[in-house]
Amino acid sequence: MDKPVPDSLSSSSHADPETAQATRVPSTFSVADAEESFAALERKLTRASAKQIKSSDPEKGLDEDEVFDLREYLSSVSNASAEAGLHTYHKRVGVAWEDLEVIVPGGADFKIYIETFGQAVINFFLYPVLFTSRLYSKFSASKSALAGSTILYKNNGVLKPGEMCLVLGTPGAGCTTFLKTIANQREGYAYIGGDVKYAGIDAAEMVKRYKGEVVYNQEDDIHIPTLTVAQTLSFALSTKTPGKRLPGVSRRDFNTDLLQTLLKMFNIRHTENTLVGDAFVRGVSGGERKRVSIAEMMATRAHVTCWDNSTRGLDASTALDYVKSLRVITDVLQQTTFVTLYQASESIYRQFDKVLVIDKGRQVYFGPADQARKYFVELGYKDLPRQTTADYLTGCTDPNERQFATGRSASDVPSTPADLESSWRSAPLFATLESERIAYASSFSSPASEVHPDQYAFRTAVLSDKKKGVSKKSPYTLGLRDQVWALTKRQFRLRLQDRFQLFTSFGMSIILAIVLGAAFFDLQPTANGGFTRGSILFVALLINCLDAFGEMPSQMLGRPVLYKQTNYGFFRPAAIAFANMLADIPFSATRLLIFNIIVLRAFWLCSHSSGSSVSSVRALMLRFASQRSLSRISSPTWGTSPPCSGSSDGSSGFIISIR
Repeated sequence: MDKPVPDSLSSSSHADPETAQATRVPSTFSVADAEESFAALERKLTRASAKQIKSSDPEKGLDEDEVFDLREYLSSVSNASAEAGLHTYHKRVGVAWEDLEVIVPGGADFKIYIETFGQAVINFFLYPVLFTSRLYSKFSASKSALAGSTILYKNNGVLKPGEMCLVLGTPGAGCTTFLKTIANQREGYAYIGGDVKYAGIDAAEMVKRYKGEVVYNQEDDIHIPTLTVAQTLSFALSTKTPGKRLPGVSRRDFNTDLLQTLLKMFNIRHTENTLVGDAFVRGVSGGERKRVSIAEMMATRAHVTCWDNSTRGLDASTALDYVKSLRVITDVLQQTTFVTLYQASESIYRQFDKVLVIDKGRQVYFGPADQARKYFVELGYKDLPRQTTADYLTGCTDPNERQFATGRSASDVPSTPADLESSWRSAPLFATLESERIAYASSFSSPASEVHPDQYAFRTAVLSDKKKGVSKKSPYTLGLRDQVWALTKRQFRLRLQDRFQLFTSFGMSIILAIVLGAAFFDLQPTANGGFTRGSILFVALLINCLDAFGEMPSQMLGRPVLYKQTNYGFFRPAAIAFANMLADIPFSATRLLIFNIIVLRAFWLCSHSSGSSVSSVRALMLRFASQRSLSRISSPTWGTSPPCSGSSDGSSGFIISIR
C-alpha cells in the first residue's frame, strides 16, 4: 500500500513520542517551514493560473494543457482543485529488482601490468591493430570465460514510491555498487545479472529514454567551485524547465520563483551570492554545500535518487537536517530514495521506512526498519540497548565488533556472510517481502493492451515536460540548441569569474609579447635580417598554438562535474564542446589580439613595410584560426569520452603528437 503524503513531517509516523521528545531541539532546518514554503509558492502559481484563464475566456472550459502548477513541474502530481478540473499525471516510480548480481574484472589470478615507456610507444603505433584485436575478442569470447570477482551476490527487493531505504554495511561490503546499479550506472563492471525495473520499465529503456529520472549522488559534493550557489542552481533549473508553464509566466520568472523557494526551503538563502567553493576555493561550508547538492538533485525532478554516504564530514545536527530534507523531498514528491550512511544516529535511522544490510556482497536483511533489530536479536546476537540501531546492524556483520547472546556462540549462530544470507532467505519475513515484491512486479505484467496506470502516467508526464520540438525518444528536456545556449552562458560566466586564471592568462600573453617583440626589435631592413624576421612570425604563430594547452587542465578538472550533470540528464556531452568554443571566443580573441598587436608592431617597425595594415589583419586571422583549431581538437575527446581511464589512451597520444 502506498504511503500517503503527510501534512507535516513533525507529526508523521516516522518518529515515536520518545524520539520526538529527544529530538525536539532548535535546528537550522525546519520541516514544517520547508513544506509551508513549498505550499505557499504552489498556491501562488495556482491562483495566478486560475485568474489568468478566468480573465481570458469565461465561456471556455479549463484545458489541462493551459494550467501548470508547481507540483506538475517538480513531480507531475495532480494537485489543482477539483473546481478547476485540472488533470495532471503522477510520477510514481517504484523499483523492483530480482536476482541482482554484479561481477567486476578480477579474481585470484587477475593481474594488472604496468607498461614501460618503450611498450607505451610501441602500443601507440600499434593501436589500430590492438584495438581491432580487442574488439574481435570482445564479441567472440563468452561471458563465462571472463575472469571476474563477484562483489554483489543475487538479491531481491522492492521499494515503492514515497519510501526511503537505508543501505548498511561495512566498508567494502558492496553498498556503493548496489546504489550505482540501482541508479543504472553500469559502466566499469564486467557483468550485471538479474532484472531491475522502474515502474515496470526495464533498465535498458530507462537509460535510453528516461536517463534523468534515475540519478546517483556520490559521496563527495562535486560542483564548479567558482560559481555561486544561485548560479549553480539556476543552471540546473534552466535545463529542466518544462515546455508547459503558466500563461503569461516566462521561463526566467518561473525559475526565479522556484530558485528562491529552494534556497529558503534548505535555509541557504544567505549564501545565494557566495561561491560554492571546494578544497582550494573558499566558499560555503560543508553543510551548506551538501544542501546545494540536495537542491540540485531536486531540480532534476528525478524520482529514483541514490545518495552515497552523503553525511560524511557533517556534524550530528547537520546530518539530521540533511536526512530530514530527504524525508521532505520523498514525502512531498513521492520519490523512491536509497541512502547509504555510516554511523547514523537513532533519530536519523527512524526517518527510513526500510533497511538493507549487506555483508560482503550478500543480502542478509531487507525489510521494515523497525523490525531489523528484533530479527538479529532472534538470530542469537546480543542486544546492546545503548548502541544505535544502525551501528548495531552494521556490527552484526563485523567479526571484530559483534557479540553473541548469553549461551550462544558462532557454532549455533549464523556468523559468516553465506550463513547469514541463508538464514535470511529461510526467514518468514523474507517470504512475506518476496510476496510483496512479486505482487508489485506482477501488477505491471498486464497484457500489451493494458498499461499500468503508474507507468502510463510516468511516460505521459515525462513527455509533457519536454520543450516543443524535442524528440519524444530523447531523454532530455531541452533540445541541443537550448542546451548549448544555457551552457554558453554558464561557461562565459565561469571564465569571467575565475579572476586568477583570467588575469594570469592575459598577463602571461602581454609579458611574452613584450619579451618576443623586444628580442626582434630594431632589426636592419636588409637581407641579413630576412631569416630573423621570418623567425618572429614562426615563433608568434607557435606561441599562439601552444596557448591552446592552457585549456587542458580546466577541461580535465571539469570532467567529474561533466559526468555528474550528463547523468542527471541536464545536457548532451556534445553540447559542452560547442558551448566551450562559443564562450571562449571573446576571451581568446582579445588575448591573442593584444599579443599579436605588440609582437607584430615590433615586426613591422623593423621591416618598414608600407602594406603593414593588410598584412597585420591576415596574420591576426591566421593565428586566431590556428589557436582555435588546435584548442577544439581536444574538447570533443574530453567531453564525450567515458570516465574509464583507458578509454582515451589512443586519442590522447594522437592529440599531443599533432599539437
